[in-house]
Amino acid sequence: MDGKFYVVGGTGAGFAHLSCGEVYDLKNGTWTEIVNISPVQPAPPTAMSGAPPLIAVVKNEMYAADYVSKEVKKYNKEVHSWVPGEGPPQWDVLGRKQGTGFVYNCAVMGC
Repeated sequence: MDGKFYVVGGTGAGFAHLSCGEVYDLKNGTWTEIVNISPVQPAPPTAMSGAPPLIAVVKNEMYAADYVSKEVKKYNKEVHSWVPGEGPPQWDVLGRKQGTGFVYNCAVMGC
């Protein structure tokens, strides 16, 4: 996003989940820490609460699919926080094929 490379969350010492992230500025060659960038919110443990969120950048906007709340959140770069999105970006499905136990989707984001 914006010519920068984002690293979000992960696992630290003792397998603790990290809530911070870092951003690498390709132009300046510098790393900057971003506190509390992880879209995972503390919640009662569930089977899915340990799963990392799915994060994608579409049209220079970062989105996270939250398993627990079953919603898509959008990252607000100005205030460094996640906000509920208006839903996921729209995809135009080009084709679909079922494999052994898996469905492959070929889609193009609204370009």
